[in-house]
Amino acid sequence: MNETAATAIHWRIVTGEYPPRRGGVSDYTRTVAIGLAAAGDRVEVWAPHAAGVAPNDPGVATHRLPGRFGPGALMRLGRELPAGDGARLLVQYTPHAYGMRAMNLPFCIWLRRRAARGDSVDVMFHEANFPYLPGHPARYRLLAAATTMMARLVAGSSARAFVSTPAWEPRLHPWLRAGARIVWLPVPSNIPVVDRRDLIAATRSRHAPREGLVIGHFGTCGGGIGHALERVLPFLLSGRRDLFV
Repeated sequence: MNETAATAIHWRIVTGEYPPRRGGVSDYTRTVAIGLAAAGDRVEVWAPHAAGVAPNDPGVATHRLPGRFGPGALMRLGRELPAGDGARLLVQYTPHAYGMRAMNLPFCIWLRRRAARGDSVDVMFHEANFPYLPGHPARYRLLAAATTMMARLVAGSSARAFVSTPAWEPRLHPWLRAGARIVWLPVPSNIPVVDRRDLIAATRSRHAPREGLVIGHFGTCGGGIGHALERVLPFLLSGRRDLFV
């Protein structure tokens, strides 16, 4: 990002997941931290404790927080992150990563207050909020309402909002602070490439013995995702090639 020390940016990355904890957000955040450090920026990461061997990447300082962004962690962040000192606060946001059953409103309020005190806040929205669907049980409606309120607070704190998919843009845009903008940052795959034609052939033979189309899906299949898959899979499995144009 910057090639000289004079123009280097001080990044403070706050994330709910970071290696050795496994996960897509964890891998993504580490990739970003390594890339920023390699470009000459100063990089610090704040994340919860995780069992295992922590990475020791050049130029990346990692700070471990107690719990999952409860009062103790927020108090420590308040002590260790001076407000308004020119550093950029980069938040890797997905509601379930911050504990409290994906309803950590205190963390979102804390972030809003940091922005009000002069922090330059950038937020990468890996996910925005849990969708509300008719017929959902009461606990899902509560989760949808809470995560929507959280997304409003976080978006309203953002000088820049990054999104993992353009689908989040129309949802977040009305909640942004004046002058803020949304940038789509496609997420690179964290799945290693396996060049084993024999294993690939065996997998295809097991799942599609007639040379049919094999579709892989990472993640859960409930809620809004399950309904979306139910609508799109019949078209994908029909073999119509014009669907991929």
